[in-house]
Amino acid sequence: MKPASRAEEDALRIIHELQHIFPILKRLKTETETIDRLILELNEGHTLNEKDLKTLGLSLQPRTVLKLRLKGIQATKKAHLFEQQSKLREKKDFLEDIMKCSACKGMGTVTKIVYDRGDGKVTQIVKAVLCEQCGGTGRAELGDYVMDLIRLLDPTLF
Repeated sequence: MKPASRAEEDALRIIHELQHIFPILKRLKTETETIDRLILELNEGHTLNEKDLKTLGLSLQPRTVLKLRLKGIQATKKAHLFEQQSKLREKKDFLEDIMKCSACKGMGTVTKIVYDRGDGKVTQIVKAVLCEQCGGTGRAELGDYVMDLIRLLDPTLF
């Protein structure tokens, strides 16, 4: 399906990028939880599960070495997780901006200046009227396909 507008094209690009970020975030969260659990088990003197160590690219080693390696991996994973969460926020914010009507900036109303020429003098009156472009919704028209993808991706944007 070919996008009808630049906004749809941008929205589809952002949706595609978000679809790549979500699995990375899930994997990083799982890995950091595993590392946290392994460090706790080490501190409590438990024997560590070799399968968990292998998923992190480690093998059984002396406790001190293992703890240092886990702490190093933990710091790296948490930094990468923070970076991915920042990317996610940035992409979501950009998608929200794309979804806003460009005429009213998402407000649904625009200000209109009307001049009243009654009583022999001119009076300026500022009125808020429904935006003609979006019909007062504040949302840009991105097409059903793009909007359905956005709803599937992140229902909290509505």
